[in-house]
Amino acid sequence: MKSITSGLSFIIQAILVVAGVLLFAWFDPFGILVSTKLKLKDTPAHIREIRSIGELITAEYYGEVISSYQSIMYIQKEEEITRTKSKLLIMDSMFVNRLSELSAIDDKKERKDRFESALGEFKQNDNFDDYLHAVKKKLGITFLNSLFRQLLDPGNIGILVKSKDYLKQLQSDQEQEITKVYSKRAVRKPQLILLGRGKVQAGFRFDRLDSRNIIVDTMRNRIVIFGIHPEILSCDINPWLIPELGIKGFEIVAVNGKADNPAILYKVKKACLDSLRANALASDILNIARTNAEQNLQTFFALLLDEPRVEVRIESDLLSYYQKYLRSDTVINPSELENITRAITGYLAAPKNKTTSGYDSLRAFALLDTLKRCRLATGSHISGMTPFSLPIYQRLVNHRINGKNRDSILTALRAWKDSVQRDSSVYSRWFYQTASHTYIPIPGLLNRYRMLSDSLFELTLQRVYPDTAKTKSGR
Repeated sequence: MKSITSGLSFIIQAILVVAGVLLFAWFDPFGILVSTKLKLKDTPAHIREIRSIGELITAEYYGEVISSYQSIMYIQKEEEITRTKSKLLIMDSMFVNRLSELSAIDDKKERKDRFESALGEFKQNDNFDDYLHAVKKKLGITFLNSLFRQLLDPGNIGILVKSKDYLKQLQSDQEQEITKVYSKRAVRKPQLILLGRGKVQAGFRFDRLDSRNIIVDTMRNRIVIFGIHPEILSCDINPWLIPELGIKGFEIVAVNGKADNPAILYKVKKACLDSLRANALASDILNIARTNAEQNLQTFFALLLDEPRVEVRIESDLLSYYQKYLRSDTVINPSELENITRAITGYLAAPKNKTTSGYDSLRAFALLDTLKRCRLATGSHISGMTPFSLPIYQRLVNHRINGKNRDSILTALRAWKDSVQRDSSVYSRWFYQTASHTYIPIPGLLNRYRMLSDSLFELTLQRVYPDTAKTKSGR
């Protein structure tokens, strides 16, 4: 009887414990049992997770290279010859142009002073004495002639412009002088040949990633990381590549006594490393690193978010990303429109302290042309793009309506919309740009965009503030 009573007491206690756990789990007053799993919208959390990776190696290249001291000297000689010829060519162009400018000065004293100043400037350059000697020989100028009068003579300047045989001869002479230097016994005799075996690692550095480098496309379950590039993270030839097998990283193939010099050994080892890096780049290691990084991060976020369909894209910038995917998917939402507009504006309206290349401007205009063909999805409604799509949406989102001042804010928003429509030079200029990037207002086009923006405004207003439509219909 006592055992039955004790058993019943245990069962009652167990039921009470289970009931208490269930109630605690249901109400969870301390938030202990709340899931901490990330969602796709938690962009700051994504950034923290990616930054915690730091450096991600996604591609490796193993290779074997060979280099010699004589091959280094040959390359060094050819580079010096090319560099010297280029400097002489640039010097000649600048000097002849300067002579033409000086010859046009009427005041003789000013012309002579500026001529002497120009000679002083050019004498700071290497090979100018040899160059000036070649010019004087071409024009037949001797020490008895006035260098000032002869060089500024329009006829002599014309000779220097039309005939460049003096420059070609000077370049040939300089090439022979450089070749003589590299043919000396002290340079020619040392010989060292090294065989190098090593690896190159490529990937990404995420330590400086911030919110400006990531956008989250919730409609497509896509995370886009931009502004970072795959790079060579390490290029290494260890003294022993595989010690347990006796495989060396560097192996001497041939050497003579003349190469017994630490500086020579350093040059040949560096040449091996440079060759290894060049071979890795030629094998497309950077593109492979990008592809592998996208796959690795996709797996990482699929586990982190419990979302197997999540995609990850790594692009150099937003222009590249949108130009690529808008070709096949022309329906965008207002959030994407804002990102696209920011990317385009960043290149077409760059600040004075930021230089934009002509290539980047062309890419921005190409994306702009693509954007004109896109359609804007506001809720379930899809409409054509207008110059007012973005500014109207931004203003609506930035002004939340409450019960007290909703009517006044709605009135202000509609008045603001009218002012945007009147300001055609700002918001519609993109849609007036032609292939030549010339501002050409098209008659009737602005009015059509205004009509479209009227309906877009009301649809967007209802999307951002659903109770607006109900209130209006109730009245």
